[in-house]
Amino acid sequence: MITLYGFGPAMGLPEISPFVTKAHILLQMAGLPYETHTRFGGFLKAPKGKLPYIRDDGAVISDSTFIRFHIEKTYGFDFDRGMSPAERATAWALERMFEEHLYWLIVDVRWLDDANFRAGPSEIFRSLPAPPGPWSSATSAASCARPSVCRASAGTTRRRSSNWRGGIS
Repeated sequence: MITLYGFGPAMGLPEISPFVTKAHILLQMAGLPYETHTRFGGFLKAPKGKLPYIRDDGAVISDSTFIRFHIEKTYGFDFDRGMSPAERATAWALERMFEEHLYWLIVDVRWLDDANFRAGPSEIFRSLPAPPGPWSSATSAASCARPSVCRASAGTTRRRSSNWRGGIS
């Protein structure tokens, strides 16, 4: 049985990561039975340090695009069945555009807009312990939006210096 490692439901979504959602859809489209593992330990064991990844008969495949390739090669499922070469090329171009460019707009709206951050991502971090290191008292795990940008107070951001020992600049 295939095991899909993901984050799990949050912010009113069945899965918080669009890439894990893609992996769910790929497995369902291919009609493959699978189970989902959403405990934090799966993230810590992720081969590339990110989710999703799958375990399939001893093989570990990470990245939703590589999961797709694995399904196509191992199980002979053609996600583009019935498409012409031009349609396949268009589909690939759109997939790359969505995953490499539009994704960052979604990140900006979800993580950097104060109202959206309070309604969603901050709730995820409330259960995590404060990170160790040179963090100011105004910055906590619940207010960190991404590794290089941390929220100090409403309407302001602080960038960590490239030197972790230098604190937040």
